[in-house]
Amino acid sequence: MENRIKRTVVIFAVLFIGALLITLILNLVRAGELSARQRRLEAEYERLQAIYSDNQADIDYYSSEDYVRRYAHENGMKGKDETIYKGK
Repeated sequence: MENRIKRTVVIFAVLFIGALLITLILNLVRAGELSARQRRLEAEYERLQAIYSDNQADIDYYSSEDYVRRYAHENGMKGKDETIYKGK
């Protein structure tokens, strides 16, 4: 009877350790997947930050007084105190 109890305890201990090992392996795989996803997301974030910076530079340029003045002149508009002279 005592040997049977010992054998049962050993079997359950082995099963428990096996379950722990399986859980550990699954968690390590999941951690690797999450790490790879994090790297991809960080790269995407950097790419989007670069696009944002480029767009912000364009916005700043197109909002500048120099650009507005040049665009107005190229399209026949005039400023407040300007007179447009047209050649013959």
